Amino acid sequence: MIARLVAGLALLLLGACAGSPGDCRRAQAQLPIEMRRNIPVVAATIDGAPATLVLDTGAEHTVLLASFVDRIGLKRDFRHATMIRGMGSAMATAAARPDEIVLGHVTLDHWPVIVGSFSTGDLPGGVPDGLLGADILAHFDVDIDVPHGRVTLYPACPGAVPPWTEPYVSLQGRLVRGRFLIPVKLNGVTIPVAVDTGAEYSLVSTRAAQEAGVSAAMLARDPPAALAVVGPDQLTARVHRFREIGLGAETYPNPVLPVIAFPTPGMDGLLGMNYLRRNRIWLSYASEQVFVARAVP
Repeated sequence: MIARLVAGLALLLLGACAGSPGDCRRAQAQLPIEMRRNIPVVAATIDGAPATLVLDTGAEHTVLLASFVDRIGLKRDFRHATMIRGMGSAMATAAARPDEIVLGHVTLDHWPVIVGSFSTGDLPGGVPDGLLGADILAHFDVDIDVPHGRVTLYPACPGAVPPWTEPYVSLQGRLVRGRFLIPVKLNGVTIPVAVDTGAEYSLVSTRAAQEAGVSAAMLARDPPAALAVVGPDQLTARVHRFREIGLGAETYPNPVLPVIAFPTPGMDGLLGMNYLRRNRIWLSYASEQVFVARAVP
């Protein structure tokens, strides 16, 4: 099946799949995942040029590096400049609209993207050309299977469940500006965290740490750690050993997590790739559910 999405018509096209249960489980694209240190990268073609994109469920927008945009001769639109914010300061950006973004058998025509910058540190294989964000991913059900090195895009269908043979648990989440928030228990206290494949490591907010019984004085005694973030800043966290953290039916004792002041209201942490790379994850943007299965070794 070759799927084609056109900006402005995507919701109309995807609405048709709700009445076709068989189509809901028909993969539209399967992309190999390349792990660069702890960052998942997928291949795309943008206006005929090969591109490497970070698979970033924590990014609200798809972003292309300015250097890549210049390399392929894509025209920037400064009239529609906007501000994007990662964990650091907000950044002014330009807009662009490639003729085609190709992801496997999915083609997106004239899809708007942001031209900006981001930092991934010293990744093996070089700096990726951009971030594949939630503005595109949210039009699919997304099966992220890092243990087997692939991500599969299915039509976004309400009520659909993964066609997996292995057991799995479902977590009812909610979408906030394209990011999946799910409940996690930290020292027995439930906190909302974002499923963020663009984060190398999981982390929690100072607010959540305090609710979990960690005082400011305790955090002050914890060792500091510098965090590389999307943006011009470098942030410093305190690294604390908690009693336990729980996700669904699984509980992990003595997790060591960076603790940082979170800039996003209503979000108290990130579930990053140190957890996600060991598990198979299905993000159902249509039903706002996250399914988690242990991948077969």
